[in-house]
Amino acid sequence: MKFYNFIIFLALFFVVDARPGQEEKNPNLKVLEKKFKVGDGDIEGFFGDIEGAFIDCKLIAASPCCAQNQADKLVDVAYFLGDHKKEDKKKQLIELAINLMLSEKNTPNKCQRAAICDQKPRHKELDGLAKKMKQDPCSKRNSKPFEKKDGFEDPKNFVLKLHGDIIAPNCKRFPARDDKAKCSTKK
Repeated sequence: MKFYNFIIFLALFFVVDARPGQEEKNPNLKVLEKKFKVGDGDIEGFFGDIEGAFIDCKLIAASPCCAQNQADKLVDVAYFLGDHKKEDKKKQLIELAINLMLSEKNTPNKCQRAAICDQKPRHKELDGLAKKMKQDPCSKRNSKPFEKKDGFEDPKNFVLKLHGDIIAPNCKRFPARDDKAKCSTKK
């Protein structure tokens, strides 16, 4: 009898294993990681840093604006690539930043909404997307969203410099557009 109970327990453990962090990796991150090659090791390394930051931004305790801030940095790099005659990469990277920003954020309770960022993004391409972020499919519009508690720091502020110029975040070319938003080039 114990043997059968053990087999049933193992079967349920492997079949019904639905812990946070066990989900499939965001397909947009896979594109950034594997397929988005621009021929510059510094930029591709920066993409790796941003990829890790996006994963952190989708965690329960990350601030509501974390993903938007990282998407702003990707759009900074997209404009840099566009300035260097890589217009096709610019469009692809902006679309990728939008898709990453819209991906679902984890919440501690089933059917709970994630908090929405109340800051304007630095780039017009990202306007209004925070309200369109995917929510838990069973969450109700009137349910109380999860609010971040103190004690969790957002991911490290990665800065991309090429030949002495700051490429992302490019606060000079794309400054913050409201009083709540911050644009910092300090690590």
